[in-house]
Amino acid sequence: MKESIVIKIWLPFILLMATLLDAQISNILRLAFDNQYVILSHFMLLGLILASLFFKRGYLMTLSIVLGLIIDSYYYGILGIFTVSLPITVSLAYWIFKYVRPTIASLFLSLVIFITLMDSSSYFIQVIFNLIEGDFIKFIARELGPTLFMNIFFYVLLAYPINKLLHKKR
Repeated sequence: MKESIVIKIWLPFILLMATLLDAQISNILRLAFDNQYVILSHFMLLGLILASLFFKRGYLMTLSIVLGLIIDSYYYGILGIFTVSLPITVSLAYWIFKYVRPTIASLFLSLVIFITLMDSSSYFIQVIFNLIEGDFIKFIARELGPTLFMNIFFYVLLAYPINKLLHKKR
C-alpha cells in the first residue's frame, strides 16, 4: 500500500485526535489562568494547513466540513461555526500556497493569518447569533492575542519537524 494512501486513511483520525488535544490544552490553560484568558490551541488547524500541501482539494474540503460538523455538534450544539470556518480556511490555504512557495516562514505567517481568521470569524458568528456578548477589544486582549502567542510558541517548537516535512514535499 502506498504511503500517501495510508496517510490519507489515517489523516481524519489524526486530525480528530489533534482536535481533542486542542480542547484539552485549551481547557488546562483556561484553568491555569483562572478564566482570565481564553487560550485556544490550534494543532488541528496546523494539520489541515500542512495537509493542504499534500492532498487534493476535494478530499481536504470534505474532511474539513466533516470535522467542522463534529466540532460544532460537540462543542457548540449548533451547526455552522466551524462547519463554515474550516472549509473557508482550507480554501484560503490552497489559494495562498498556489501563489506562495511553502517555506517555514510563509507557513508561519499563514498560520498567524489563519488563526486570526478562524477565531475572528468564530467570534463574529457567535455575536451575530447572540451566543455571546460582543466586546471586540476584550476578545483581542483576552482571547486572540494570547491564542496567537501560544500557537506561535508551539509552532517554534515544531518548526524543525515541519521544515523536514516541507523538504519532503519538494
